[in-house]
Amino acid sequence: MTTIQVQGLSTSDFNKIKEDFIRYFSEIYSEETLVTYLDPRGLLARVPKKMGRTKNQQLIRLVTLEEVKSALDEMEDDKSPGPNGFTTCFLKVCWDIIKRDLHRIILKFNIVIR
Repeated sequence: MTTIQVQGLSTSDFNKIKEDFIRYFSEIYSEETLVTYLDPRGLLARVPKKMGRTKNQQLIRLVTLEEVKSALDEMEDDKSPGPNGFTTCFLKVCWDIIKRDLHRIILKFNIVIR
């Protein structure tokens, strides 16, 4: 790098470039800046709101048993949905036996990640 903008002016003076790099990175990586940046409230305040309250409520509501069944039906039979090794076909065949337990597990997971 031979030329940069320092406070709106182009410069190729190595010492000015060095000073500006040190100033810039010292500011953005200062403890105060990092704490402010990493604070969840500060971080969320910088995220633009792209959806309304109604859409947000739809996304965070608990899934229904019917939605679980619908998602399961859309999966290919030879796919494994998790580390337990049960294939999707197994879950579909045993649906009437396992549906309430599976739904309860999904609801617990949904509550934990909120």
